[in-house]
Amino acid sequence: MKNKWLLLLLFHGALFAQMEWNGLVDFMVSSGGPDSRFITNGIKNDYTDPYLSIKQFNLFIYSEIEEDFIFEARLQFDNIGTGSLEPPRVTLASVTWIPESEIVSISLGRFINPFGLYPQRQLSVDNSFITPPLAYGYFLNISDIWGFTPGLGDDMDYDRSSDDNVGMPTVYFCGYATGGYINWQMVEDVLSLDFAVTNMAISSSKNNTTLKNFGFITRLQVNPLPFWQQGLSGSYGSFFEDKPPAASYPNLGQYRQTVFGTDWVVAYSYFELSGEAIYSLWNVPWWSTSSGAFITNRDGSLKEYNLENYTYYADFRFEPPFLTGSYLAVRYEQVGFPKFDDGSGGYSKEGIWDNGVTRYSVVFGYKIRRSILFKVAYFDQVTENLEPEPQDYVLQSTLSVSF
Repeated sequence: MKNKWLLLLLFHGALFAQMEWNGLVDFMVSSGGPDSRFITNGIKNDYTDPYLSIKQFNLFIYSEIEEDFIFEARLQFDNIGTGSLEPPRVTLASVTWIPESEIVSISLGRFINPFGLYPQRQLSVDNSFITPPLAYGYFLNISDIWGFTPGLGDDMDYDRSSDDNVGMPTVYFCGYATGGYINWQMVEDVLSLDFAVTNMAISSSKNNTTLKNFGFITRLQVNPLPFWQQGLSGSYGSFFEDKPPAASYPNLGQYRQTVFGTDWVVAYSYFELSGEAIYSLWNVPWWSTSSGAFITNRDGSLKEYNLENYTYYADFRFEPPFLTGSYLAVRYEQVGFPKFDDGSGGYSKEGIWDNGVTRYSVVFGYKIRRSILFKVAYFDQVTENLEPEPQDYVLQSTLSVSF
């Protein structure tokens, strides 16, 4: 037993002796329209007036455990869904094997979701904007506890410290997944393939569940020209959490989310055009808030529905040569919901299962020093099928400091 603990201590000391630390802190002043909510525009309704906060405080850890093995972690403090800094979370923790050839690498643990473009650019210093795209930040009328629920979250807001059920975004806004991950450099700097096996669908923020949930994520990246990067992504997985009332239906793990997407980056001289287009198909039961139960068939089994949503955004960024370190960017994006048939011969609520949104964003950024980045951003959005039109514009500025 003594030898066992001695070996653990020696390993611990060797690991930390080679460990590198980096940090990033984002200070933010934000304000929003009176109808703001985190699940629709990223601003909690209690904090619509100008408000100073620490948006995020990150510690990044990197260590070469052995010649072919590395350890990476991210300790993250943030105010997501609240107005104040929450307790820390380990959002990234993975061990990666990289053989000498560097053609293939294998990771195990919690890693950056390989689907799409935004997860790779989620840090403030890598992202032109402040608020995530609608694909990652707009919550749908689909729950990991209830399935499809019309009007879900209309009168509530997300709060990480509570169990409020307000739906899920198309892709989890923090951009991480847990499981195993393979990266294959098929043709160096030209063609690469990512494949991950995860414990939940990419829409879920949960790390585990007692249901037999699983997920697959894959992404093929092609660089046909030095200034052009194109990605093709796909994902398939289950998203239900094992909680009441879900606990009384042990087969809820069978419901799936299927997602396809493409992303692009075209950068030349002082200009960059980037974005994503994502389509998601949800196989779900229907939870009726009026009866407080799932809609069932005559034999008591749950009725199944196939719901679709799509979302896309396009970013245009310009870096003026006369003001080095600065940029101006604009974004146009939409999230939409094709009509569905409720199985009764007609369309339920005219086939509308959620409210589409169109958003317009503009941001100015300036790198004050090598490690200090300032941004000021504004966006407004138009929501379909709501009268009166919500006032949910957002004005934000951040000061990001790397150390």
